[in-house]
Formats: sequence, C-alpha cells, structure tokens
Amino acid sequence: MSKRIMVLAAAMLAGSGALPLAASAQTSTESQQDTKRHEMECTAATVGGAVIGAAVGSVFGGGLGRTLFEAGGAGLGVAAGRHLKCGK
Repeated sequence: MSKRIMVLAAAMLAGSGALPLAASAQTSTESQQDTKRHEMECTAATVGGAVIGAAVGSVFGGGLGRTLFEAGGAGLGVAAGRHLKCGK
C-alpha cells in the first residue's frame, strides 16, 4: 500500500473522530470490559474500512482523479466500518 493511501486514511480518521481516547484506569466490571471491547472493535472496523476503501479507490483514475478516488474510498470505508460494527 502506498504512503499516499496511508496519509489519506489517517486524515480521514482524524476528521471522523474514530480514534477514542485511551482509558487511564483499568476496567474492573464486566460492563466496562464489554464497553472497552466494543470501542476496540469499532475502532478496528473504522480503520480497516478506511484503509480498504482507500486501496480500492487507488485503482481508479490517475493524478488528481486517483487522489480524489482514494479520499472518497477512505471516506466511504470509514462510514461502512462504523455502520457495520459501531451501529452508527
């Protein structure tokens, strides 16, 4: 995967608010553990969607068109990942 795809994916994630802040305290209850697990799965799906979307978008176009397809693919990937795993 090219460096440009990774930069685009990172930019899309930064704008989406997908990366949760790490908790400083250790979770102790089952409910807190479930919440943390859900957040981790949601983040992984969002990041994975962005990377896959950007990779698919990079197949199309050339020059500026390719960059726009990569950005659009990353955005759609973020939306799909969040919808499928996060329920948003």
